[in-house]
Amino acid sequence: MPRLNRPITDLERTLALQKAKRKVDMPSPLPSPLSLDTIAHLNLFLPQLEQAMQLRANALANQASTVNSIGPERNAVRKHIKHFIRVFNLGIERETFRPEDRGFYSLDISSDQLPILRTDSALKQWAHNIATGEQARTLAGGTPMAMPSAAEVAFQFNLLVPLLGELTTSKDNYDRSQQHVQDLRNEADLLIADIWDEVLFAYRKETPPSLRRKAHEYGVMYRPSGNTKTANSALIQKI
Repeated sequence: MPRLNRPITDLERTLALQKAKRKVDMPSPLPSPLSLDTIAHLNLFLPQLEQAMQLRANALANQASTVNSIGPERNAVRKHIKHFIRVFNLGIERETFRPEDRGFYSLDISSDQLPILRTDSALKQWAHNIATGEQARTLAGGTPMAMPSAAEVAFQFNLLVPLLGELTTSKDNYDRSQQHVQDLRNEADLLIADIWDEVLFAYRKETPPSLRRKAHEYGVMYRPSGNTKTANSALIQKI
């Protein structure tokens, strides 16, 4: 016998309630299997859930758009920092700069290795190291760096700063919208349980195929029981 397949995702919950709502709204000469309280709860709650789901989708789309737009700016900052340090190391080879001058930038004075620049915090830190290090080194009588200069690195990083703010805002908005949906899950599950219990009780005297067909119209879902090798166990069968 098929078994009930309770919704486990936010989308499944929403679809189950939407199906029940469509059935409730359809004109029928027969009395509804749902109580007036359950219908009222459905009419009040479903728009709240749909709005929360839409706001979460919008927030996720906005976050994705911000992530896509910030990528080129991140790469430009990363490139300027790497080029600054590489050119500085070439200057050391030419004896324009001294190896110990690496210390101004918080670099290992005995190594020409580039720093790891995988995170925004690392980009911020090394842009800062270059700005303050160049100032300290030139004040000590050192020759200013060029191609790129420290000012060019700072300019490129300053283009990234507002985008990082937008990214933080978009992430915060998505987190809030996700939390709102999570806060509605328990009520959604309780409402779905009420709908399914009332429907199954109302049609309990029907033959099993008839009961499942009528229950399905209210969003009740079933899945095959037992171990069926030819069936995908993850597939939801709606009967």
